[in-house]
Amino acid sequence: IGAVKGGTTSLYRYLGQHPDVFMSSTKAPSFFAYEGHALDFRGPRDQELGAPSFAVTRWDEYRSLFSGRTTQSAIGEASPVYLYHPEAPARIARRLPGVRLIAILRDPAERAFSNYAMFVRDRRETLTFRQAIQACGARQEANWTHGWQYVELGFYARQLSRYRALLDQSRLKVLFYEDLANHPEELMREVFEFIGVDPTFRPDLRERHNASVVKRR
Repeated sequence: IGAVKGGTTSLYRYLGQHPDVFMSSTKAPSFFAYEGHALDFRGPRDQELGAPSFAVTRWDEYRSLFSGRTTQSAIGEASPVYLYHPEAPARIARRLPGVRLIAILRDPAERAFSNYAMFVRDRRETLTFRQAIQACGARQEANWTHGWQYVELGFYARQLSRYRALLDQSRLKVLFYEDLANHPEELMREVFEFIGVDPTFRPDLRERHNASVVKRR
């Protein structure tokens, strides 16, 4: 369920290597954030690179993402917007009462700058980091997609509290980006145990996915 720029893409890839796990064909369908919504975000390249380009808004379309499942005992997806979006927890609890959720958190300042760096890399962000932070409120009012909320995306306690109010604590696991970066084997074993598949399986962890790098001028 997130956080954005917290390692969810790597976690998605590593989970997908396990023979007992089936991950959705679309990495971040974001269904429980945008169910039934018309996505009309107005930020730079939001329609091309933001949620409108990959999000699924209908239940039947969401279910079809898992139609390729065969003998796998665990199925899942990785939509980092779920942690941030205030409507996602209730929708998940209603549709998937037995779900197990994983949140992976990153230092909020580092997370914010990584988010900013990705948007600079994609030629969406033109302001300095300080200016971009100051512009977050105006961008939200102008209906730019959630990814532009560099600061708000880092208020993890507020976001997790919405899940804890609706779901049994045993079905929510909170991990840390630093452990994924520094001790990935141990972290993935913990994840496999949590979702009830063979914890001795060792995925290929040699590559980091969706890392954001900006050349310094």
